[in-house]
Amino acid sequence: MARLSVRVLILSSDRYSDLWKPCLSLMDRHWPDRPWPRSILSGRVSADLPDCEVIQTGYDRGWGLSVALACNVVAEDAVLAVCEDYFAVRAWSTPGLMDAADFLARSGAGYLRLVPTPVPAGAMRSGIYRSHDPGQSYRFSLMPLLVRTGYLAEQAVSWPTPWLFENGCGGDEMVEHWSVEHGGDTPLHITGAARTVPAGGGRSRRIEPEAIKLCEEAGVRCPDPL
Repeated sequence: MARLSVRVLILSSDRYSDLWKPCLSLMDRHWPDRPWPRSILSGRVSADLPDCEVIQTGYDRGWGLSVALACNVVAEDAVLAVCEDYFAVRAWSTPGLMDAADFLARSGAGYLRLVPTPVPAGAMRSGIYRSHDPGQSYRFSLMPLLVRTGYLAEQAVSWPTPWLFENGCGGDEMVEHWSVEHGGDTPLHITGAARTVPAGGGRSRRIEPEAIKLCEEAGVRCPDPL
């Protein structure tokens, strides 16, 4: 079995660029032996980030088209997709992530979720992974996942926001989706760093206290404008 090549792709946009440095710093802290190269998705913002390529897609084209354009310049077979507002909280397991990539390769699946939220309900395989069958809610979730690069581009391209994508995209019914089994040890550990809340007739972003505490303990500023 040929091993898939993988790139870490941090899904983001210019408006959340103040989370890039804390996201990367905490990832480095909790995953120091990361074996895969890393990129972050941007519109027109550029930055000199440690060991991280910035993929610029230009003016605001909508979330899905930007993701698809980024995937088109990624040479690797698959991406470990992580949103910029998921911060690492404790050790990420390189052997566990490599095993997940190997499962993606040998199963022929298009997608493997690494955080079992919501809980998968389909058939078990190998005592580690369980399928997300067609019709299940959030069958395609943006919790951290391993996904074939072309499949992510194909599924994301027509969705203007990540929230609409998660709520509406079930993926191709003929393509298998899998998840790490609920209750088992996941290869990575995260916390949501930001939340959108009502404010003055509109909506604003709130940085979660847990994320701020994590950053303070690591000596990292959050948020940290470029």
